[in-house]
Amino acid sequence: MRDEVMAALREWYPEYLSDGRVVLELGSREVYGGVPRTIFTGNHRYTGIDMLAGKGVDKVLNFHDLKTRYKPRSVDTVLCLETLEHDDRFWLTLEQVARVLKRGGHFVLSIPTLEYRQYHPYPEDYYRFTKPAFTEVLLAPAFYEPLDIREISTQDQVDTLAGIGRRR
Repeated sequence: MRDEVMAALREWYPEYLSDGRVVLELGSREVYGGVPRTIFTGNHRYTGIDMLAGKGVDKVLNFHDLKTRYKPRSVDTVLCLETLEHDDRFWLTLEQVARVLKRGGHFVLSIPTLEYRQYHPYPEDYYRFTKPAFTEVLLAPAFYEPLDIREISTQDQVDTLAGIGRRR
């Protein structure tokens, strides 16, 4: 996890991600960098989900199948950080996130932009996204009220977008 994404998550935690939440982290296998679970130090029910077993993974599950384990509107927070580019059908994951989040719950998301050139197959690397895709598709206004969107730059190019939205 990029340091800048972890910094944004730390800033959002006290304002939006209060204690006592049911939290799902999609793509929780620890590959490099920061570990979001370490920020959620309060009384949370935190579950790390990934399609591959490994450190940081509590449940091995394809994100498209959240419906098999979680009831509608049963989760307070979904983290999907530096993950959607590895999902061959990310739109199915987005449907599942919108389904499991409670009204007023939070979707925290980060994705690489077209400027992010590094190929990183964990297990595969399929997509890059534009800012309009982030604001109009991934954090679709029909489902989410955007609370904060950050442009993260490396070498003077915005190569990552991170944001938090509240479920309508």
